Parts: sequence; C-alpha cells; structure tokens
Amino acid sequence: MFTTISLCPIPTGLEAIVTGFSTATLNWNELFTSDWLIKVSSTSLSNPETETADIQNNTSVMGTVGTYALAGLTANTTYYWYVKSACGSAWSQEATFTTACDVFSVPYFESFEGATMPSCWTIYDLNSNSNKWNVYVEPTASAYHGLQTASVGRNFNENNNDWLITPQFEITNELVMFEFYARARSTNFPENFNVLVSTTGVNPDNFTIIDSITGLNNNQGWKLYRYKLSDYGITAGQNVYIAIQYISFDQSDLDIDAFSIVELPEITCPDDITITESNIVSLSGGLPIGGTYSGEGVTAGSFDPTSLYNGNYTISGCSSSCVFTITVDIVSSINENQTAKIGVYPNPNNGKFNISFDNINGKVVYQIYDTKGSIIVNKNIHTNGNTIEEVSVNLIPGIYFVKVLTTNQSYIEKLVIQ
Repeated sequence: MFTTISLCPIPTGLEAIVTGFSTATLNWNELFTSDWLIKVSSTSLSNPETETADIQNNTSVMGTVGTYALAGLTANTTYYWYVKSACGSAWSQEATFTTACDVFSVPYFESFEGATMPSCWTIYDLNSNSNKWNVYVEPTASAYHGLQTASVGRNFNENNNDWLITPQFEITNELVMFEFYARARSTNFPENFNVLVSTTGVNPDNFTIIDSITGLNNNQGWKLYRYKLSDYGITAGQNVYIAIQYISFDQSDLDIDAFSIVELPEITCPDDITITESNIVSLSGGLPIGGTYSGEGVTAGSFDPTSLYNGNYTISGCSSSCVFTITVDIVSSINENQTAKIGVYPNPNNGKFNISFDNINGKVVYQIYDTKGSIIVNKNIHTNGNTIEEVSVNLIPGIYFVKVLTTNQSYIEKLVIQ
C-alpha cells in the first residue's frame, strides 16, 4: 500500500517567527510545490477564499522554500495568516502570531485598571502553582489609585517565586526614577519581595536585585518604594526592564499599585553661601523654581544659623538633587580651640574607616549623613585630646559627610564610599 503525492497540495506546517516589534517571518512546508498565495489579516477570516485580508491579500510567493518576510507590522498585535498552493488548492488552516512589544518611552504610569494584566507586562509563576500575579478588584475602594491593583497570593507551606515584569523602557538621560506602592493585605502575615532590573531581557537570569524588602506589614498601609536608575548603573542609551519578585513563604497576599517611571528635572543649586550674622536667610537661586531645600538648619526654604555651630552645612534637594554649602562663620565670645580638627581615613573607602580627633577633649557627637541631609549614624563618644574612632558602616557607594559636634564647635569632612 502507498499514498500518492497530491499534485496541488494544501500547505501544512505553518510557523511564524517573530523577529521584532514590526517584523515576522512566515514558514510552511513546500510539499514539492514552488508557487503559493498568502493572506495576512489583523482579524480572523472565517472563509479566506472569499474574504479580503487587510495586511497581505493573495500575495504571490515563488521559490524553492516556503517562506515570506513580513514588515511594517504593528507592535504587540496578533495577526492571522493563511497559505494556498497557486495551482488552486484550498487554503491552509489558520495560523496566528503576535508581534513583540515596542520599547516604551518615559514617562509611563500603570494602575492595573483593566480586566487583565496590562499588555507587554510579563508574568512568571516559577513555583508552578495556581497563584500568580493578576489584577485584583480592591474591596471598599482600598486600592492606592483607582479600584484595582496587581496582586499575588501565597503558596501554602512553600516559598513563592512569582515575577511581575514591566515592559522595556528607553532611558534617554541619567535622571530617571521609578516608583510603586506596595501593601501586605493581612495584618498577621508580613510579606517579602525583591526589586530587580535588567538591561538584556525578561529571563529571570537576566535580572539583578537592587533591593530586598522583608517584613512588609499591613499596619504600614500602602508604602512607597522609589529608585533612581543611575544609582544602579542604568545610564542614558540603555533600555531597562523592572521586576518585582514575590518570595514570601506561606504568608498571605501582596498588592502593588501606581507604578510609574519618570524623568526627573535637571537641578541647579545656588552658589555656596557664607553667613556672618545670626539672621535667618531665605534660600533662593535654585532651579527649577519651586524646588525644596533640605538639610540641617533648613525650615520652609529658610536657613536658621542661630542654634548651629560655626562650620559648613550641606544643603540638598529631594530625589533629584544637587548640593551646595552654607558656611556659618559668626564671631562670638565662644572660646574655640583653633588647633582642633578631625580627619577621616582612608578616604575613599568601602565603609571601614577611622575618625581622628586632634586636640578635642570631652564629650562629642559624631554623625554620618547623606547628601539629602538624612542622618545615618549618630553616636556619642568621649575623647581625650587625640582619639581615633574605628567605624564600620554598610552604605551604598556615594558621597556622605562626617560631622563632629563639641560643646562649642562643629567640624565636617566629606566621606566617599566606593
């Protein structure tokens, strides 16, 4: 028994290879023919023989290989296609493909208000159970923005490993920040998750952890998480994916809402200032107008030196910031030790360094604070005139300041963490 080959076969083995957000290659089995017609449509055709396709309609393809390259397609769109032998065969069965997502521009905002997860977001359920990221309608309007959130539920007696990955974003300058709000839904079950970035793809192996959150409790309500991409090596000219990896063990539910990524304004600080009188000084000259000044001695856009020691004070802004210095040099009756000084070494360092106190006696306070004026370390010690304090801190690489306060003087040294 044997089967003869049809003289005008219906093409089989239809396969589309998506090669980009606007291109794809269509392939099919030749079946000993070399002349075909194809139809490509943005909607399904119930009868390709009589209906007209809007993308390619009865396009002739000739050659020894059943293949055709498509271009000019729309990103993140499903297409339907069909092939027939030009000799007069019936049309093939319908085949489909979906083009890749285009790179998204900044700014971007998502509050998960659709019936399904937004397009171009990637979901992985790597612990392979029924619980995975999905949209969740919040009862009693308790979403942070709108009525819905992205949510993922727990796995009973096992670790979660559920990924929520954004579209790819084009980064065009160094001042790009992303943020989102997170909430543990249960008071009794705190939640754990990682925040990650990737410049190469959406495979979990492509991602690098930039933050690990443990013990997020419902008592904290909606909590804001904010990250400046340049702090993690993401620079202009790169594209980035952002992921939230839910890793709780047998907890409850984690909700995410109001994800946004924006370009921060370029900040220009005023010139450094020297104050020689005990008067409140209004701070101005920074751009853009309306920015916020912060730092020791600053309240509502004014600097008050009356309760401060003579010395240098670092003033900065918020998430997009610059830094300038106000020097307080007010003549008073205080008997200052002109030979007193502090030293920080080695500098730069990796967080382990020494502070030397030369010709400083008695009780002193030393502080370590960042460029936003946030105090990270605040410690009281007693010095005997020539004391060395060994310090070990775990800080993100960047610029910090060491400030020493005595009963009648203050000293500031710049600290560089590598």
